[in-house]
Amino acid sequence: MGNRRAAGRFGTSEPQGSDRTGPRTVLAMVSILLIPACITLAAVRLPAARGPTGESSPFGYTRSLSFALVPIAAILAATRARLFTRASLRTVGVTIALLGSAGMLLDIFFGYSFFEFPNEGATMRIGFWGFDLAGGKWVPGLPIEEAVFYYSTVAAELLLYVWLSAAFLSRYSPNLTHADLEPRPWLCWRAALPGVGLIIAAVLYTELIRPVPARFPGYFIFIMMVVLIPSCLLHRATRHAINWQAVAFCTLACALVDIVWEATLAGPYGWWAYRQDMMLGLRITAWHDLPIEAPILWLLSPFCVVTVYTAIQLAAKRRAQR
Repeated sequence: MGNRRAAGRFGTSEPQGSDRTGPRTVLAMVSILLIPACITLAAVRLPAARGPTGESSPFGYTRSLSFALVPIAAILAATRARLFTRASLRTVGVTIALLGSAGMLLDIFFGYSFFEFPNEGATMRIGFWGFDLAGGKWVPGLPIEEAVFYYSTVAAELLLYVWLSAAFLSRYSPNLTHADLEPRPWLCWRAALPGVGLIIAAVLYTELIRPVPARFPGYFIFIMMVVLIPSCLLHRATRHAINWQAVAFCTLACALVDIVWEATLAGPYGWWAYRQDMMLGLRITAWHDLPIEAPILWLLSPFCVVTVYTAIQLAAKRRAQR
């Protein structure tokens, strides 16, 4: 009964007849990580030391999307879609559409400024148009895998959080009362100060402490403005309704996937790369000179996804109470 109540608090309907916290569940979670890893590693034909050529990892980026698609399919298949009520399904859909579209807008308007895709053989060679700020014109060529990447990673993080809150870590789900659903200010402007401070510190670092000609921390500023600051603004209004143990689990899972997906494969094999003139300049040498912005984004992403999802969920419940 306790787990059913926890599922109800999050607008989910918990599947019956399964061992949700036992060793079989743990084994299933490990398998969900191993399957996409095997699918992606099978794409690698040559050592990374020979350079990011098409022959080294054909369709590597395409196959690596299984890191997000396999967990999505596994969660939906295991619960047979009974994890969601109609209302919660709408909330999940809106969250995925909103945050996935934010990633797409990043690529469309800043893709050519922040990223490079040196290994065309790692993609299906199907591109979409993006705006080249340097040239001031629209240019085709951004891989379609980028669109799948943004929407699928948001969906995977969100579905994992919802499943953890309703099943595996349901005992930590907040027990919301009518008082918790009372109208309250959505934004706390003081909470934006850490993000603003980090932006100022990044600009000062690149301009004064470690100046490099023609370098500007554009990607770091984008992460702060789109991921961290909005989440902080909504934090006070949503923190009481978030399962923080589930958020911690999602963050650790993202960090593990990032180490394999980006640090071990995408960087060395050139599936995507970062334009150093738009980075902060702090790099992780052991991870193929990966810019510090990349792990920062992966660590902040679950916090952002869960916060936005919870805000949309609370808004829907408050409207339903009127």
